[in-house]
Amino acid sequence: MNAAQTTKPFARTRRAGTQRCVLLFVLSCVIAGSLFSCSPFYAGLSAGSSPDEDGIDRDALWTAVLIALSQRPVRTIFLTNSLFDGESDGDFGATNGTGIDEADRHCNGDSARPFANANFAALLSDGLNRVATTSPNCRNNCTGQIDWPLRSYTDYVLTDGRLIFGTQATPIFVFGELTTAVSTEAGTFHWTGLQSDWRSADNCARWTTIATGTGRGGQTTAFDEAWLNAAGLNCSVGARLICVQL
Repeated sequence: MNAAQTTKPFARTRRAGTQRCVLLFVLSCVIAGSLFSCSPFYAGLSAGSSPDEDGIDRDALWTAVLIALSQRPVRTIFLTNSLFDGESDGDFGATNGTGIDEADRHCNGDSARPFANANFAALLSDGLNRVATTSPNCRNNCTGQIDWPLRSYTDYVLTDGRLIFGTQATPIFVFGELTTAVSTEAGTFHWTGLQSDWRSADNCARWTTIATGTGRGGQTTAFDEAWLNAAGLNCSVGARLICVQL
């Protein structure tokens, strides 16, 4: 056996190892949600030399990339066990920051929180610090968004893995796409501060008071617009929070 023949198995092994390493790198970018940070790598992958020159089968790698890209991220949503009224100092509490800040702290401190190593934010608007959109039921371009916890092109599931909804180009959904109720407990409400079209609504003075006014609440068993906008609840009433994994 000559020298050229003895090196072929090694070359094939090295090539396969290189492809596996490259694929793992690509998948890590996708999983981390930072695909575009890998764009120089993709440019190098698609340009220049042929597979025979550097031992990388670009066609196979691009197939793997496309498969990876077709997998939508999945995030978890849960309903708090605790009830909160609309006051900052009492339950919602703007003692450290805004009412939205305190709502997020409640999400991350609630006994229903499914993952200790994940951060959650309240699906809640106050019209200033957290806004879903200023354009109704936006499907192409949501204007005026501020600190909104939902993401585009993401599937949202309950803690048992059941799909509740998925987003497309904009980080909201249109009713008719809600597939699972967030709770089966009749008569329960969650704070939203949202109109039925995702624009901001009444919010207990940005979740800082129980003295006067109302805060918009959704019905946890609903599949329609009542999920966001079932009633204007008195700010002294206790309601739950829907918390979204970031």
